[in-house]
Amino acid sequence: MMQKQFMAALAAGLLSSSMLSSAYAADKPLIVTTIPPIQGLAEALVGDLAEVQPLSNAGATPHGRTLKPSDVRKLTKADMVVQVGPVLESSIQKVLHSNVEDDHLLTLEEIKGLHFLEIREGGVWGEGHHHDHDHGHGDHDDHGHDDHAEEHHDEHGHDDHAHEEHGHDDHGHDDHAHDEKEHKDHDHAEHEGHDDHDHEKHAEHEEHHDEHGHEEHFSGDGHAHDPHLWLSVKNAKMMVDAMEKQLVAHSPELKDGLAERKTALIAKLDQLDKDLSTQLAGLGDVSYLVFHDAYQYFEDSYGLKPAGAVLLDPERKPGAKRLSELREFVEHNNVKCVFTEPQFKPKLVKVLQEDTNLKTGELDPIGFGLKAGGNQYFELMQNLSTSLKGCLTK
Repeated sequence: MMQKQFMAALAAGLLSSSMLSSAYAADKPLIVTTIPPIQGLAEALVGDLAEVQPLSNAGATPHGRTLKPSDVRKLTKADMVVQVGPVLESSIQKVLHSNVEDDHLLTLEEIKGLHFLEIREGGVWGEGHHHDHDHGHGDHDDHGHDDHAEEHHDEHGHDDHAHEEHGHDDHGHDDHAHDEKEHKDHDHAEHEGHDDHDHEKHAEHEEHHDEHGHEEHFSGDGHAHDPHLWLSVKNAKMMVDAMEKQLVAHSPELKDGLAERKTALIAKLDQLDKDLSTQLAGLGDVSYLVFHDAYQYFEDSYGLKPAGAVLLDPERKPGAKRLSELREFVEHNNVKCVFTEPQFKPKLVKVLQEDTNLKTGELDPIGFGLKAGGNQYFELMQNLSTSLKGCLTK
């Protein structure tokens, strides 16, 4: 009898403890992030003081994606939503502003004093090309940009999209529904090897066009700015500071814990910056091509010398004329490496490699497939350094 009473009391105690634990978890602030690098910084900042959740397909393509009904539910429950901004993430702005209160939305590209770099024009920047960017405190009306092109893999975000305009699940359809036309419109990868079928007028237009093909995102000084802001450690530190301030404003009881964690995180970011500088020292005279122009902040930080990008515009494949000019440039300018990205098929790169000594590597500005957590941002940056050094020193 005594044993039964003891077991009943123990069970009641465990149930009570479980309920308290669940209630505590429910009381934690919910932070929703739009892309993996920002998720990593948020996780490193808050630890177990808050819950961090990403939007779906966050590592696939920041620009041009649609959100699921489950994403909208996250947004409506979030205490803080962190995005890079409309320049990079134009396609989700309507659903964000429809479902998130202004004081719950943190737009990182609006941080005062953030380091901005101008968009580079043209796909080949030339032998000996360097940008000395002294204008690090630009305005915040950055240039629209897509981190991924039409050669994006089907499996990275084309099987589970729902239109952002339908941010609810009225008819009980699962989150993987999307209409057939959207799939056809986005499924470009299968056409990758048919550059000879591109219309000449598109190729000609591309050669005389800014590589991003958009004209509406300019700052007050008349210059377009690159939106890949997180690839500067200095910017990352300012982003961490902005996240801490907004979270404390919402949850003042977390002030001391966040302050302690922020101090440790800033020190860790400073060490990362020093480590990357050491690892990439001496590589400033080695030319290479990137798949699309997403790495300027990283390159600017560590004195690297990209020769150009394979894609002028991430939303258009290069035509036969452009590929021919790139091959000629590679042959005559001692370009050592060309870098692919995990979200793209490498056929275009193979065309460039034919009958050349061009080596290949892989770079990923988003951190596709990296494990979520406090080390995510650090792994992303370290992977860029390792890949660059590995190919450029072969």
